Amino acid sequence: KIDQVMLKELIGAQSVGIYAAAVKLCEALYPLSVLVAGSLYPAILGIKDTNPTVYNSRLQKLYTLLVWGAFTLAIPITILADWIIFNLYGNDFSDSVIILRIYVWAGIFVFLSVVNNKWMVIENFQKYILLTSLMGMSFNIFLNVILIPRYGASGAAFATLISYGVGSYLCLFFFS
Repeated sequence: KIDQVMLKELIGAQSVGIYAAAVKLCEALYPLSVLVAGSLYPAILGIKDTNPTVYNSRLQKLYTLLVWGAFTLAIPITILADWIIFNLYGNDFSDSVIILRIYVWAGIFVFLSVVNNKWMVIENFQKYILLTSLMGMSFNIFLNVILIPRYGASGAAFATLISYGVGSYLCLFFFS
């Protein structure tokens, strides 16, 4: 929630309300990834030691399922963002439309990180969960300082999108 704190301090409380309206809609989708990954996790874990080929295949299928699932959610939400915002919040929140259209794409990286974290636990790489989270958080603060003064709440949404991409994907290239 550092983006909302920074928005309040750099832009004002009204921008936080506009931003939070869109963020809450996106964050309501995130438990779906946890439910799917949690339900398939035992089947993946159970085969790891006995059949590495099937383990890798199932893990890849989980990644694919969640990433495509996130795309499947993001596309219609992007297209229908104005309708969603106007019907849920009214005209006073019209500035939330652009935030929703940006922020919903962060779900791809959120869904990806759910699988990453499961995989890191299976492989006993728990220390990397903390490191990737810290890298994403640091990147988010850095980008918020740059983007919020220039672009307001939209800048915070872009900062979140980019930092989730860094934390869940890009930073993995730094570890052997």
